[in-house]
Amino acid sequence: MIIKEFERILDFRCEMRFAIEEQLKELSGLNVSAMGRIRHKKDGGYFIVTIPSEEHDGSSHKSMNINVSNTKLFEVHKAIIELNSTIIDAVMMKDNEVKIFFRFHRGEMEAVNSIIMRYAGLIDEFRIVYLGEAFGILDSYRKIAQFGDVHYLELSSTIPPELMKIYVDPIIQSFGTSWNRQVRKIGENEIRALFKDTHNLLKENSEIKKVSEEDLIYESIFSNDLIYFFSKRTDEEKIPILGIPQKLTGKNFIFGFFIPSCNLAGFTKIVSEAGNKFKNWKISIKFSDIIEIKEK
Repeated sequence: MIIKEFERILDFRCEMRFAIEEQLKELSGLNVSAMGRIRHKKDGGYFIVTIPSEEHDGSSHKSMNINVSNTKLFEVHKAIIELNSTIIDAVMMKDNEVKIFFRFHRGEMEAVNSIIMRYAGLIDEFRIVYLGEAFGILDSYRKIAQFGDVHYLELSSTIPPELMKIYVDPIIQSFGTSWNRQVRKIGENEIRALFKDTHNLLKENSEIKKVSEEDLIYESIFSNDLIYFFSKRTDEEKIPILGIPQKLTGKNFIFGFFIPSCNLAGFTKIVSEAGNKFKNWKISIKFSDIIEIKEK
């Protein structure tokens, strides 16, 4: 699994909690954990969320797409994701409470604290349950799995030769063909991601932000029709993608997805659609398993 290679790329994590707002009352009082991701679009923010059945049968669920544009939840989420290194792993709701799980680089500790101080006096029941050392993406999702079942599915593919030309892809121009990246935010016209390089930049450009030269971590935008396809189809089916780690080695592209376990059947159907639509990528499922719970 490529996620084992993502240990401590981001060395701090935070678990933030606060009361559910009146605008989100349809998600209040749940006996199970609603799990989702907030999408940022031109006209505001949307919470794509899955609510498992209280019968805990593993697949029954209700999916929703809720406009959260005028909520403090969206305001906090936007403030967090606008930092250069933050990756929000999940947003959850249960028992009239919101939980936001995110990781970040130590260089932005002051900026994270500024967000905490700003909203602590503005939002009811606002508190920081954990702020401290992180031990990787897998460790983070094992903690999230305490509140709701999470599944990890990893796909393998081969990038078509016409897309591997250095003058075609600005990411290859700057980072070469050996890197890890974690998607931070998928917009309507661009995808933002955190790159962990194996060497210094081959070429700098105005879109690349240096998170840590010492750790060879950078933030940049990229475009990828395959990732856009997964984003579009999961939005249409109301399936929240919680995390998307990726690794390129030469022409071999491996990409994973963290999703709520009850969405696995719907997501597997989308994988099949992607395989048929992007035949020249030679997509195959490399790994699939539920995330084990890690106790506090």
